[in-house]
Amino acid sequence: PLIFFHIDLSFSSISPMFGYVHGGTNVSISLNDATSESAVTHCIFGQKPVPVITFGTGIVVCRAPTADIPGSVPLGVSADDGESFSMSPISFEYTQPATFTSIQPGHGPESGGTKVMLVGTNFISRSSAVSCLFGSNRVVCRLVSSEELICETPAMRPGRYEIKVSFNDFDLLRTYLSFVVHPRMTTHFVVPTFGTFDGGTVVKVYGTNFR
Repeated sequence: PLIFFHIDLSFSSISPMFGYVHGGTNVSISLNDATSESAVTHCIFGQKPVPVITFGTGIVVCRAPTADIPGSVPLGVSADDGESFSMSPISFEYTQPATFTSIQPGHGPESGGTKVMLVGTNFISRSSAVSCLFGSNRVVCRLVSSEELICETPAMRPGRYEIKVSFNDFDLLRTYLSFVVHPRMTTHFVVPTFGTFDGGTVVKVYGTNFR
């Protein structure tokens, strides 16, 4: 006798929901049937099938292929080596990567806390998972508009740090901008320590790392 197995390949969410036209975004697909992930062999983005690269409990991960133009494409999964696909109403959106033109200010103290504005184009204004990396130090950013975002620097050792930005919590974009961290300024003593009520006393301040 023939035995037929029914596999529910529907899925309810993906993460992230967008990536860039050059491809390479690892997209996690949450299947409604948490036992069917091992049966899924391929995903399809629009008309481009790609193999599953890994899976876990109720989740499969596929790497988004390149796209010719920005826009949303339908998404589906296959359990028969890509011969047929179960399509979903959920779509994946391709966008052009952001570009960055300036940073203000470009330096700050090692104690952190400097609010840095990055200016550029094509910032994903609907994104809620924007972060900046100062070297390997990640901080959450606030998206002001499609052309501006603000990050607050963490405490870092003195030096120059390359800045990267993620708009989808996966892809990192190089900004080709950097931030310089200065050593902490310290004050030791002042001379003289008093003056007249009329003012005009010249006071010298002694310390380290003055700029």
